[in-house]
Amino acid sequence: MHEMFVARQIALTILPVPQAVPEPVQVLTDSEWVNRGLDAAAFARYFPARLAGHRVIVESLIPGVRTLAMLFASRRCDGAISPASFSDDADWMAARILLFGAAKVVVTAAQLPVFDMARRRLMELAAFRGVTLPEVVPVLATGTEETPLLSLWSADIPSRDLFDGDLTSFLDATLLLQQHFSDRTNTCLALFA
Repeated sequence: MHEMFVARQIALTILPVPQAVPEPVQVLTDSEWVNRGLDAAAFARYFPARLAGHRVIVESLIPGVRTLAMLFASRRCDGAISPASFSDDADWMAARILLFGAAKVVVTAAQLPVFDMARRRLMELAAFRGVTLPEVVPVLATGTEETPLLSLWSADIPSRDLFDGDLTSFLDATLLLQQHFSDRTNTCLALFA
């Protein structure tokens, strides 16, 4: 049997709506912030007191996010010349929603168009593959300040007990989850095959 067919069949059985109740998660979107030339580490030092008791994932330790963002971007590439900026904010948002299994994502009013575009890209991918992806809804943030933290709810991220309040434990918890996200990335990649 063809390997991509088998991978796609596995993705169809793994990606449907999870049975667990979604729980809040904070994603430190440091890889994207560094790409923009901003010092995400400075932001990370500012947030630990605010995040005590929250689950925090350090995105730069999860290479699947970048991989999926680039695959979303490549679906729009129609020329022989690469654009100056290959991916956009909606590619990154769609990749995070897909990889982290987000049911809800906190966005500001300014981020709503990016969220809508990300959701549209997810729906296009699902329609192209003939699958149904779990629905994701926006939660409007009251503030307007853009931070390197993305708040979302997910039932696909294991063990709340791995997370603690200081950045070292954020890093440790993310490292402990690398195999989980590697497996989930492989499942998500089957949708692009």
